[in-house]
Amino acid sequence: MSDPASTPPTEGDFLGGSAAPFPVTHDGKTWLIGAPTLGARDALNKFVVVHAMGTARQADINTPGLGVFDQFKADHGQRKYQPGRSRWREWVTGEDSNALFLASLLYQHHPKEACVELAETLIREKPDEVGIAMAEVIPGFFDLLAADKSLPPELREGFRAGATVLRSRSKPPGS
Repeated sequence: MSDPASTPPTEGDFLGGSAAPFPVTHDGKTWLIGAPTLGARDALNKFVVVHAMGTARQADINTPGLGVFDQFKADHGQRKYQPGRSRWREWVTGEDSNALFLASLLYQHHPKEACVELAETLIREKPDEVGIAMAEVIPGFFDLLAADKSLPPELREGFRAGATVLRSRSKPPGS
């Protein structure tokens, strides 16, 4: 197990929400990807629920009679979308995870526009810029999630390890 204290903190780790956002320009607008904050973590948790709900509704529209939305409501009622629980885990580690994380980091500066669909568009159309921005801010976001004592220990350790790996990959050659 790696020691998270052995990874050097970034300026964003010290400044939190007051750190400068990472700008990504697309279609004449500059989107500001904010620092990992408790607000971003809360936005992530809410985006998971909203995106899962929308996906379930769309599945029922596309294929009537599946009962996907009813299953979503049952799972939500059983609190399976709470941070760390089974359905939450599926979304934050699944194929939409990058868009969910990006949407939550956009929320601080663009609360009326931030959504998973916007994040998917930016990922698809500005992959290099988004990739660099995510490399800058995601390790700190993973640290924030790893510090959440409401998450199961194995999940917290996974986020901690992920932050360490991402930081080691983003170091300049020879450092």
